[in-house]
Amino acid sequence: MTIRVSRYNMDDLIALFPVLFGILIAMAILAWVAVYFVKRMDNNKPLITRRVKILEKIYSLG
Repeated sequence: MTIRVSRYNMDDLIALFPVLFGILIAMAILAWVAVYFVKRMDNNKPLITRRVKILEKIYSLG
């Protein structure tokens, strides 16, 4: 007597692993490209410099 917990067996999951791995790699590459373009756009902005006077320093306790 065989009791099935789900309709998928282990062979189906093993066959699905390369697809999931490929999707994970594609998402990592897309994230890297997005970070590259955002950083490049940020570096093209002009740098604003001002002279300021520090009124109070915050000391960390502990």
